[in-house]
Amino acid sequence: MTVRAEHGDIPELSSMDDTGLLRLRAALHGEMRRRGLALNVGQVAEKLAIDFFNKTPGCPNLGEAAVGTTNVDALSRRGDRYSIKGVLDARKTGTVYPDAGAPERQLFEYLLIVQLTQDWTLHSIYEFDWPTFVRCRSWDKRMNAWYLGLAARTLAQATKYTPSESQPGVATKLRHTTSSRLGIEGAGDHARAISTAHPGGNAHKIQE
Repeated sequence: MTVRAEHGDIPELSSMDDTGLLRLRAALHGEMRRRGLALNVGQVAEKLAIDFFNKTPGCPNLGEAAVGTTNVDALSRRGDRYSIKGVLDARKTGTVYPDAGAPERQLFEYLLIVQLTQDWTLHSIYEFDWPTFVRCRSWDKRMNAWYLGLAARTLAQATKYTPSESQPGVATKLRHTTSSRLGIEGAGDHARAISTAHPGGNAHKIQE
């Protein structure tokens, strides 16, 4: 990846030899661990998704789930469970493991696919409720687990959130009409108007 000039003090990586690049990676890894920063795509995605929801009116406030909780990465104040899957260059999400004793048991209320840019900033978030996840999921025979493919027809089933390019700090929320949550009744934290959401500001309705 080419490092752009606006990244400030980041060195031009293409000019470094292999040894220098490995040393830089090791030093960066150590410093990030010391500061408690996220070290991989999944960890970065979880932080970005939680921060995004907490700053966007109309979205539930999320908190991190306990470390080691299977299939659940965040919880809303109402207790809705969120599974968060970060993707960078992948064509499918990470796996979702079924309950061994009850394979069809509901594992969470929502799954968030967090699409990152090449510099690991937030590009978009796709939200699937449990019924939509069940309808779209595929089975990984090798892993004995479910996953979601990232084809356009699958992502079109989700509620999509994107940061506004024209107005930094502004978020746009768009629910596709194919979502299983067209009936708002019983939608938990999401029983509210669909909006263009401004973190720290007011929400304005948009047409579906």
